[in-house]
Amino acid sequence: MNNNILLAILAAAAAIPLASAQNVRHLSVSDFETGRDGSRFFVNMNVDPAKLDQRTNRRVELFPVIYSADSTHRVALPSLTVAGRNMYYSTLRNVDTAQPTSLYRSGRGPVVNYSHSVPYEDWMEVCTVGVEARNTGCCGEPQGNELVPVSDLDLRPRRFQPHFAYVAPVDTATKRFNLSGRANVRFIVNKTNIDWKYANNYVELDSILRTVNAVKDNPDATVDSIFLKGFASPEGPYDNNVRLAKGRTEVIKEYVRKNSTFPASVYHTASVPEDWAGLRAWLVTSSLADKDAMIAFIDDSSIPAPVRNDEFRRRFPKDYPFILDNVYPPLRHTEYRITYTVRKYLNVDEIREVMRTRPYNLSQNELFLLANSYKAGSPEYDEVFEVAVRLFPDNTTANLNAANTAMHRGDYAAARRYLDRAGDAPEAVYGRGVLLALEGNYSEALPLLRKAQQLGVAEAAEAVGQAEMCQAGPNGITYYDVD
Repeated sequence: MNNNILLAILAAAAAIPLASAQNVRHLSVSDFETGRDGSRFFVNMNVDPAKLDQRTNRRVELFPVIYSADSTHRVALPSLTVAGRNMYYSTLRNVDTAQPTSLYRSGRGPVVNYSHSVPYEDWMEVCTVGVEARNTGCCGEPQGNELVPVSDLDLRPRRFQPHFAYVAPVDTATKRFNLSGRANVRFIVNKTNIDWKYANNYVELDSILRTVNAVKDNPDATVDSIFLKGFASPEGPYDNNVRLAKGRTEVIKEYVRKNSTFPASVYHTASVPEDWAGLRAWLVTSSLADKDAMIAFIDDSSIPAPVRNDEFRRRFPKDYPFILDNVYPPLRHTEYRITYTVRKYLNVDEIREVMRTRPYNLSQNELFLLANSYKAGSPEYDEVFEVAVRLFPDNTTANLNAANTAMHRGDYAAARRYLDRAGDAPEAVYGRGVLLALEGNYSEALPLLRKAQQLGVAEAAEAVGQAEMCQAGPNGITYYDVD
C-alpha cells in the first residue's frame, strides 16, 4: 500500500450515522461519508480527476467496498474510472453512449460527487468500509489492486454494563449490638407504683421483657448493659417531676430485674423530669394554631426549669387543657436499650447457618465474607446484601452494597432509596453515577462517574468510557489513520 495515504478526520455528521470528511489523498478521494440510513447503506465521496494523475495508457477504477472482519461478506458499490488520455478515449469508444458513464479524464474536469447505496444487511452492523483501486495498463493489462480501509463501523445498540463497586465493611474487634425500644407504661398522676389494670401496662412491660429474653436466649450473646431511661410529662412542680421520673424508672428496672436472670450490675438508669422534647415533636405535626409559638417557647433555653411548666400554662391557656389530657399521658414513658456482645464465627459454613437461624448475630463483615462465597450477581449473593441492609438500615456501607444488588437486578427505585442513605464516600458517588447511566441519563451520570474516577474508584474509568459511548448513540465509527 502507498505510504502516502493520509486520512484526516474533520467532523462527524450529526443527523445520521456516518464517517465524515475522510481524505485518501493519493487517490484524490475526499469528504468520504458512509453509514446506514434506514434500510440503505450508503457511501458518499468526492473524487477529483484533475488531481488523480494517470499515465496516458493507464486507468484506475475506484470501488467503495463494504466487508466484514472475517471476509465472509463483501459488497462492492458501482465504480468510478479515471483514465489517462489514450486510455480514456480507448475506453470511451467501448462505452455504450446511451448509458450514463462513470469515466473521467485524468488531469481535467471538476470534482465528481459520488453517491450510491445498497440494501442494508444484518452483517453490516459491524463492518469495514474502504476504497479499492484497480489499476489497468496498456491493452487492459492488470497493474495491481489496492484496498484502502477508511473506517470501521459498529452500529450495534450500546448498553451500559458497569462493574459495581462493593465495599468491604470494617472488621471490628468486638461484635457489639443494641436492641432498643419504647414502653408506654402509664402511671397514675403523682404515683410511682405500677397499676397493672391501668391503661395497657401489662403489654408494655412485657415488651421490655421479651426484648431482654431474646438476648438471654441467644446462646452466642453476652449482655453488657441494660439501660432504662424514664420520662415524666411537663406538669406540676418541677421537683416533684424529678422524683416521679426517677422513681418510676427504678420501679420498672426492678420489675425487669426480678423477671430476668441478669445481675444487678448490668442495669443502668437515667430520667428526664419533663419531656419537653417529646412535646415539641408532637407539636411539629399538630394543627394547633399557636404551635409555632409553643415550639419557640420550648426552644427558649433562658426560661428556668422550675418555672417552665407554669409559664407554658400561663402563655397558652386555651390549648393547655387539651395538651394536658391528650398529649402529656403518652409522654410518661420509658426508653430501653440492651447492649450485648456476640462471639465471632469462624468460617463461612457457620456464618451461612447462622444467617439461616439467627441473622441478627452476624456482623456486616461476616455477611460480606458469606456473600463473596457465592458467585457475584447470583440470587444468593444479592440476598446476603439485602439481609445486611435490613439488619443495619442506617449504615452507609450496607446501603451502598444493597444499592448495587438492586441495580444489578434492575430495581432502580430501591437502588435510589438505598443510595440516599449511602453517604458521600467515593463508591457512593460512583453508585449514583451508575444509577443515572443505567436509567439513560448520561449527561448527569458522567460528571459523577468522572468525579469517582478522580477519587480513585477503580471501576470508574471503564464506566466513563461506556457512558460516553452510550451517550454518542449506536453509531460507533473508528477512523483509520494511515501514513
